[in-house]
Amino acid sequence: MPVKTNPELRPSRLFNSIWGYVKKSMITILRAYMMYKPLKCFTFLMLPPMALGIGYILRYFWFVFKGTATGHVQSLILACMLLIIGFLTFMIGLMADTLAANRRLLEDTQYHVRRTEYDALYMQQKVEKEAVRTYMVVGETPQREDERSSSAI
Repeated sequence: MPVKTNPELRPSRLFNSIWGYVKKSMITILRAYMMYKPLKCFTFLMLPPMALGIGYILRYFWFVFKGTATGHVQSLILACMLLIIGFLTFMIGLMADTLAANRRLLEDTQYHVRRTEYDALYMQQKVEKEAVRTYMVVGETPQREDERSSSAI
């Protein structure tokens, strides 16, 4: 049985192409990953600059041990810059991890506060319904205002 689809009436306003959709989805996935696993994410971001920095330091020390270190101070400066960038990236990851833990604690506290408020509201409504039901069973039948005034005369 052949399956037919409706023809395209106008171009999509959400995405220009499949690759546009993939790009936006990947950005959303990376943001969510960074939100919930920041230390892991920033540790992976720290590794390339640290590895390059260590490589340039080893290169500089190689030239020092060979005795031809003059003119290779640029390698040492670049290595120090890369190590500092890697270290700062790791520090940002630690701060982001602390913020994520704080956010989780705040979300948990907010959940428990709302749950307590909703439970109290539910119990109050339940008591009020029970009071109205008890009043209707035990108390007098409610009279209208004009009936009360005529019975008083």
